[in-house]
Amino acid sequence: MSHWLLEEQEEMRQQALNLAQHAQNSHKWADEKLIRRAADVLEMAVLDLVLEDVADDKKKQRELKLAAADAFCLLCALSRPTDPLDAGKSLLRAGSLAVLGDRGADAEQWLEKEPWAELPVNSENWHERTWATVLDVWLRLVRMDRYADLAVVLARISRLRDAQPDFEKNYLAGREPTHAKAVALELIGLYHLAKAAEILVGYRPMAA
Repeated sequence: MSHWLLEEQEEMRQQALNLAQHAQNSHKWADEKLIRRAADVLEMAVLDLVLEDVADDKKKQRELKLAAADAFCLLCALSRPTDPLDAGKSLLRAGSLAVLGDRGADAEQWLEKEPWAELPVNSENWHERTWATVLDVWLRLVRMDRYADLAVVLARISRLRDAQPDFEKNYLAGREPTHAKAVALELIGLYHLAKAAEILVGYRPMAA
């Protein structure tokens, strides 16, 4: 049996895919509200299936990949946010779904054709700088058609690590204890993502 969310929203899924395809082929405006809603539904189903651990269920594995691939297609048809950080988050969301949907090569070409705006990796705001660095390095790892990207990933993470002692302390100082705890937990999550990117580079060749 299909995932309940996919079954309930199949009609919306097909309608959104048709709209997205038409918009991309004709380069005209589409009903982004419907496309975005369908993408959100597909992403929720994908996350649910990932958490369910479908390694031993071939049907659910295929369902997961198809849902992720369709979500990627829908997100590609949406306009980008104007804020660089929001745009980076949107691109990484789409790229991650592409990888889950075995569409990594398509995501590479997409990011190469439509590169992301410059992210504030040198911002004086530590929260902004950390987010910008994590987004930039992971987008480079998804794109991965340039070997120079690997060197940039390592350099970005190294600079973030070097700046952490000074910037993090100032950023957290003076905040309300409950807010500081929430912010600190978010930063820890971002640091783990940066470390994971650094580890992943170790499994990629550094030269063509």
